[in-house]
Amino acid sequence: MAADGPGKAGAGKERMPTKRWMRDEESGDESGGRAQGFVLVAEPDAGRRQAYARALSDMGFTTRATGSGNEALEILLSDDAPDAFVIDVDLPDQSGLQILSQLTRRKLTIPAVIATRGAHQHAFEVMSYPKKTFLAVRDADLIALAVRQILPTRRPAAGKGETDLSAEERARCREIQEMLVVQELPDFPGWESAALYQPCSVVGGDYLDIFPLPNGRVGIVVADVSGHGFPGAMIMVMVRTAFRLIAPALGPRETVVEVNRFVTNDIKKRMFVSAMYAVMDPLTGHLEILNCGQNPPLLVSARSGPQLVKSSGLAMGLNSGSMFEKELKVQAVPVEIGDHLLLYTDGVVEAKNARGEDLGDDTLLEISRRSSTGNAQDMVDSVAEAIVEHRGMAAQSDDITIVAFKRLSFIGSADAPTLLDSLE
Repeated sequence: MAADGPGKAGAGKERMPTKRWMRDEESGDESGGRAQGFVLVAEPDAGRRQAYARALSDMGFTTRATGSGNEALEILLSDDAPDAFVIDVDLPDQSGLQILSQLTRRKLTIPAVIATRGAHQHAFEVMSYPKKTFLAVRDADLIALAVRQILPTRRPAAGKGETDLSAEERARCREIQEMLVVQELPDFPGWESAALYQPCSVVGGDYLDIFPLPNGRVGIVVADVSGHGFPGAMIMVMVRTAFRLIAPALGPRETVVEVNRFVTNDIKKRMFVSAMYAVMDPLTGHLEILNCGQNPPLLVSARSGPQLVKSSGLAMGLNSGSMFEKELKVQAVPVEIGDHLLLYTDGVVEAKNARGEDLGDDTLLEISRRSSTGNAQDMVDSVAEAIVEHRGMAAQSDDITIVAFKRLSFIGSADAPTLLDSLE
């Protein structure tokens, strides 16, 4: 169900846009086709090789791809050496580790993005290579972002100022982020859904994902990355990919533990991800929630009113051991007919007015109580309007993400294929 339903703002009120899923026309590509650098892709798998090259080309790089270790080394040692290269350790005829070793011996420091299994991260050849980024997740968009980050910033062409280049980089990063936030909400039979995504800058730190799981269930992730810009965008890609790879094979708690372990191993120090992971069964309304430092979901019961669903847990990326697992709790919640479920990031309750006062949980609870008889879009619109009214003339201080679901009726198992199709 699309996220851009009609609003019901009162006369004279400023409207917060309820559709920010698609790219704004003014934030388009300003590069004019100018190449950002020459990148070699050395990857044995043909499908990944093509995906990496395509993602790099979309970001403005010229590329050359090979599945041969010998050919890769020949290109790296040639007079027309690339500005950076992407390499898999498991190349035929000459491994990626051997190539890195030879470049190190020759004191060649071409920036490298090493995209391979995590077991190789601490290999001597990898550790001793002077300028590299190691990525265990082979995601094309993340690979392209890693290359963009590791390369020295290119000087602007004649007549182009530094501010224009910065705008170009922000637009590139915005494109990646908008690929991560679902463009249109899935149409669940027997449910309504609506959403709002409003970054406070060109490149925000929030992300929302909804994806299918076995047995007709649905995975929902609402997350907030501590860093913005390229580092934050890379982490968002990493978290999204990890959830989608791990969740279909494991239960909710085991999924979060594994995603956190993966994120903690690769995230930069002083960065973290606050996330809420929910597994919903649309057939029964059964919901399991795991909260990792994110705001508690709000269940608006048609019978008993609104309540915050509190479930403890540490933010991801801070600890991968027993402390994280000890704090992590699963909260099971039944969503009944007529109930609303509201998921949101801290930009909602921490929206500040000119006096620095937060909107707060109590106000959110009261807004949801007044809107409980409306549909999912009414709920989102009411919260958005309350934020604008509370903020007054103060600027938006944080990204805002809201997604609302309302259960309308029971659905039969025959509707499950339709539900899964809507998520693909």
